[in-house]
Amino acid sequence: GEKYLNEKFFHERPYSSFKTLLLRPSGNDWNYSLIRDATAHLSVRHLNFDTQAYSPAIVFINGEFWGIKNIRERYDKHYLERVYGVDPENIDLLSGLKSVEEGTSDYYQEMFNFITKNDLSDSVHYARVSTCMDIDNYINYYSAQIYFANDDWPQNNIIFWRLRTSYSPNAQLGHDGRFRWMLFDADRAFGRPGKDTTDLLKHVTDTSASRSQLILSLLNNSEFKREFINRQADLLNSAFLPHRLIPIIDSISKNIEPVIGEHTRRWYQPASVSAWKTAIENMRTYTLRRPHFTRLHFMKYFSLPDTCKITLLSDPQQGIIKINSLLIDEKLPGIGDTIYPWKGIYFKGNPIILEAMAKPGYRFDHWLVNGIANEEKRLKIDPDDNLTITAVFKYDGSVQKIIHYFHFNTIKNKIDN
Repeated sequence: GEKYLNEKFFHERPYSSFKTLLLRPSGNDWNYSLIRDATAHLSVRHLNFDTQAYSPAIVFINGEFWGIKNIRERYDKHYLERVYGVDPENIDLLSGLKSVEEGTSDYYQEMFNFITKNDLSDSVHYARVSTCMDIDNYINYYSAQIYFANDDWPQNNIIFWRLRTSYSPNAQLGHDGRFRWMLFDADRAFGRPGKDTTDLLKHVTDTSASRSQLILSLLNNSEFKREFINRQADLLNSAFLPHRLIPIIDSISKNIEPVIGEHTRRWYQPASVSAWKTAIENMRTYTLRRPHFTRLHFMKYFSLPDTCKITLLSDPQQGIIKINSLLIDEKLPGIGDTIYPWKGIYFKGNPIILEAMAKPGYRFDHWLVNGIANEEKRLKIDPDDNLTITAVFKYDGSVQKIIHYFHFNTIKNKIDN
């Protein structure tokens, strides 16, 4: 028949033609919620790593009800061609530690040897690493998995790729020759009861495990370490806020709830509708409890003394503030109806970076940090207590306003009586 499935299976994706698709039964979550993996992917699809689109389906085989399955994108060369426009025959697609799915593992092995055999506290060595792997992608990917407490990772379920080309810093996304990691099989995310306390940071930094060599070597670099710690804080202050995640859980679960009764009668897994509802409630509870334990794990591992509250103030009509990786505007995941004041929790002893970004017609003038003025546009602060930081902008008169205009077209003037 046809070589491609020509249908728009996923409303959140612009694609309507697929070479391959997956029909997943939810893996390790098949007898619990059926939606943990989907929830994980949907909650972080705005971040700088790949996620798989999701669409639930009711499956029948020869007319017999076969239950709920999840239609998902499949990570392969066809996916990379579709999403990134790369040559599918000119990629390295690896899984696990370095198992080859497409291409070869030669470049990865070369990169791995360099990272693990050189002192990455040296900025020259670290700069070279940044030409081999997308470090921002890697930090986001690890930060998400650690929050998810996905303990079936990273000893399993790793997949990453690169276009086989020389590093090009100005190339479009995916065309720069660097390795990028992809979220895959997070069926143990949003843990079952008790998993909200799982110290996955300890798990991924186990010095006795070969899977940990890459992250441990990178953490020897002070800039990577600072960004790694701040990225977790950034995400806990935005994408992983309970008031953002719970509606995602509710939306996905309500979509399949009408069929859960028939599904449980067919397979007895989950054991009952009540058991399924309990699994969904456990996911909601996880979002409420997980941030506290994640912060505790980071403080313990990195010997950070405590957390502090950062309050940011600005007039969004004049300018906005960027704190670390977060641009504080109306598009920020988890933002409320009022953009400022914005509040976040960060770690004492780990410097944060603030940038003031003026709107057209305004210029940055100064900061007020707990009432003390500072004129640096890019501000680095090592917080040791709660801070209130205001970005002050001034009107610079550069925007010209239209006071009258003429049109020269065929529209007839109309005078109302």
